Amino acid sequence: MSMKIFSILLLCTFFVESMRNKFLYIVFVYAIVLSVLFGMFTLVDTYHLNYAVKVENHDREMAHRINVFDDGTWFMLANILGVCSLGFIRRQ
Repeated sequence: MSMKIFSILLLCTFFVESMRNKFLYIVFVYAIVLSVLFGMFTLVDTYHLNYAVKVENHDREMAHRINVFDDGTWFMLANILGVCSLGFIRRQ
């Protein structure tokens, strides 16, 4: 279902008048896809981190702490990219 939504949004981007708007809409759709992707990875790694803490596996705990930090950082950057592209779209 999410692939249908993604393809509909992508098709809508090609009906915009100017090339700049097309590019910004594509960047916005790309940012949404990245946000969903890294958001899912963050949730999965957070679950594994909690499990590693519970069973006191220190090596896996550190690995999942690094993964959660990295996934959270990329999630934030994808959201910033989406907000900036929306801001530039609305500016015109």
